[in-house]
Amino acid sequence: MGHTSISRRLSIGFGVMVCLLAIITAISLVSMQNTQHRVTVISDELSPKVELVGQMKQQVNQIAMSMRNLGILTTPEDLEKEYKRLTSAYASYDAVSKQFAQRADADAEKALL
Repeated sequence: MGHTSISRRLSIGFGVMVCLLAIITAISLVSMQNTQHRVTVISDELSPKVELVGQMKQQVNQIAMSMRNLGILTTPEDLEKEYKRLTSAYASYDAVSKQFAQRADADAEKALL
């Protein structure tokens, strides 16, 4: 290659650089498509499920507080209010768990529910 002209060497070098840039661009496009797919899965499938699980957790916490309060309270009015909160929390939990069951697509999710 010692007798090759400068313009030929520069052309070969430029061609190699263009090929490398094309390879990097192709890899970047594949990576971006993969990332876009993962973001779509997170926003469309996982995020609503996480929201439902958070609501279920809040209802479980409300049920626990109501059970504790029913053991502490003594007046019939207070007991009735707390019992209403308890039954409301159970009803809300059941409603949210049904929504989650409709969204659950894996057997593992259904088993955990």
